[in-house]
Amino acid sequence: MSRLLDEGLNRFLARLLLRSELSVAERDAILRLRGRVAEVPRGRELVLPERPVEQAILVIEGLIARFDQMNDGRRQITALHIAGDVSDLHSVPVPVPAWGIEAAANSTIALISHDDIRAAAVKFPALAFAFWRDTVVDASILAKWTANLGRADAATRLAHLLCEIGTRMEVAGVGGRDDFSSV
Repeated sequence: MSRLLDEGLNRFLARLLLRSELSVAERDAILRLRGRVAEVPRGRELVLPERPVEQAILVIEGLIARFDQMNDGRRQITALHIAGDVSDLHSVPVPVPAWGIEAAANSTIALISHDDIRAAAVKFPALAFAFWRDTVVDASILAKWTANLGRADAATRLAHLLCEIGTRMEVAGVGGRDDFSSV
């Protein structure tokens, strides 16, 4: 399982390096994070709205979905996360989420302690900024999803989603723009 965690952390580090310059010590701090690796079946709820969390979810393999839940129990997916994503990095400073997370496909995840992530950010402030940038990217994707939902027709929304996921998989090194077989 250690190999899987290392693989996931390397992908997460590569994601951070897309937008942040990190020193060798800062990179090592990411690669030294420890977590509990788990296999989760499609449909498994990992985080529920309004329930405190103490761990962030690193996607190692598969597909994780963030969702909002309506008062009547219906859900709307608000984000998809692929290998190398920490699906709820923003839960580190705000550990009582208004949203939930579930496995959208059979997935392998690592649960990484908020305390360990905070300790790395305190020791290495550049990591705090790298984490912040990553959450800003997440918010930007959500904004695009919101605009598409409100203004685009169904075919355009689907095309945008497929292009987004394909491009993100290609950048993460887990697939190509036209190959979704790893999800």
